[in-house]
Amino acid sequence: SNEIEEPSPGDRVVEFFVTDEVNRSISSYTFVSVQLVNDAPILDLNTQLPDLHNRVSFVEGEGPLVLANISLIQLIDYDNLNLSLAIISLSPSPDMLHEVLHASTAGTNVVSYYNYTTATLTLNGTDSIRNYLHVIASVTYNNTNTDAPDETEREVRFTVSDGDKYSSIAISYVSFQGVNNHPSLDVNGDGIGIDYTTEFKEEQGPVSIVDPGLSLIDVDDDTLAFVSVRITNPLDGDSEFLTVDNVTMEKTVISNQLGIPKIIETTLLVANATFNSINHELLISG
Repeated sequence: SNEIEEPSPGDRVVEFFVTDEVNRSISSYTFVSVQLVNDAPILDLNTQLPDLHNRVSFVEGEGPLVLANISLIQLIDYDNLNLSLAIISLSPSPDMLHEVLHASTAGTNVVSYYNYTTATLTLNGTDSIRNYLHVIASVTYNNTNTDAPDETEREVRFTVSDGDKYSSIAISYVSFQGVNNHPSLDVNGDGIGIDYTTEFKEEQGPVSIVDPGLSLIDVDDDTLAFVSVRITNPLDGDSEFLTVDNVTMEKTVISNQLGIPKIIETTLLVANATFNSINHELLISG
C-alpha cells in the first residue's frame, strides 16, 4: 500500500525468501507497477472552518460582497499545474435580475460570463492554479434591489475542474440584512414635485392642504406609526390650526404677562390625533 497523496512513478520490486535458520531459500519477486490516477482539485473557501465552506453577510445597499475568505482560501491540484473551468451558482435568486455574481479576471486567461436566467457565473480558459485562485477569491455577490429585497439566505456553490474531474462543492452561505427604508410622501399627487400649493380665502372656512391624489409609500412596511403635520410659520398664532377629517382639536388657552394667548392643553376628539400648540403640529398616530 502507499498512502502518499501523489506517489512517485516507477515499478516497485517486492522480494520474498524464507529460512530455516540454516539455509535460505532462493528469492522470488513480485513486480508492482504504479498506475497514477488524476485526483480532483480541492477548493476550500475558508481553511479556518472545519469544512470547505464560508459564511458571509450581505447588507442591503452596501454594494458587492466578497464570498470567500481572501486570507484563508485554498485551491490545490496534486496532479496538474493548470485548471480549465470553474462554475459558481447562486440559489435561490428571488430578486432575479437584481442579483449578480461577478469576478475579476484582469491579467489572466480566464473568461467570465454570468447567466441571469440560471444565476450561474462561469469561468473558463486554461490557466494556472495561482491565477484561478486569484479569480475565485475575487468573486462577489451583489443585490441592487434597495426597495424591498427578499431576505432569504442564499447559497453560492463553487466547483472547479482540471478538465477531467470536478472538485467537491464549496458553499458560501450568504445571510441577508435588510435595511428599513424611510417612507415616501408626495402631497402634490400627479403634479410636478412633492409639494402642494393652495389658497386660503378669508372667512371662507377650511381649505385642503394636500392634493386628493397624494402618494404615501413605504416599501418595507404595511403600517406606519404616525404622521406629523405642522404649521412652520403660524403668523396669527393660535388662530391658525389644523384639523383631520374636519374635526378640530379642543384647546385650553391662557394669556401670558404680555396678554398673548398661549395654548397649554389639547383634548382628543379623535382617538389617534393630537395638536401640539407650541409648534403647531398635528400628530396622527395609531
